[in-house]
Amino acid sequence: MQETLLNLIIWFTGAVVVLLALVVALGLLAWAIRHLAGRCAKGLASIVRFETARYWVQRMEREGLTIAQKEYRRMVRERQPKTPEDFERLGAEVGWDKEQPEKGV
Repeated sequence: MQETLLNLIIWFTGAVVVLLALVVALGLLAWAIRHLAGRCAKGLASIVRFETARYWVQRMEREGLTIAQKEYRRMVRERQPKTPEDFERLGAEVGWDKEQPEKGV
């Protein structure tokens, strides 16, 4: 009877130790997965930002919206305006009219 009780106590103690080891191992695995998933999400977010920016740049170039900007930047580089009035004159030369209403999207 004492041997059976002793074997039962040893068996339950072993089962508890094994279960605790499994819980610790699963906890460490969950932490590692969470850490890696966070790093992957950050990397994916930066890729998505780059791809979104690339999409809009390509669309603007396809629709001819960057031509005026390139011309304006070239003129600023050449003339190096100092005052807001100088910048306004450059904008007028490029064809940017502040009086035009913005187009609805």
